[in-house]
Amino acid sequence: MLAQRGFTQENGSKIQFDHTVFIQYAMTRVHALYCNGKLYFYNFKSKCYEYLEDYAYKKIFFAIIEEASCNIWKRKQENEYIPYFKRKVPYAEDNGMRPGLLQFQNKR
Repeated sequence: MLAQRGFTQENGSKIQFDHTVFIQYAMTRVHALYCNGKLYFYNFKSKCYEYLEDYAYKKIFFAIIEEASCNIWKRKQENEYIPYFKRKVPYAEDNGMRPGLLQFQNKR
């Protein structure tokens, strides 16, 4: 479970973290889009993308790490995976109809 989240340890050595593996796994758990300089996450309950402040999505990533093992998270890891995540998230355009929610327009 740790390996799929980017954590490896060989022969009792120090635990190594690969932020690219972690974000690949995290992106199977969350759906996000980048729009107007902000990150929007898909809310499966309300079936729309909603803007989340950075503390909120950092808590989501923290929870994904903690599911695998408690007390393994370090601030240094967050400084590696957050910028990588922001680069991996697809860009979308907002039609601007409802502030705080990301809405799309079908083009025919």
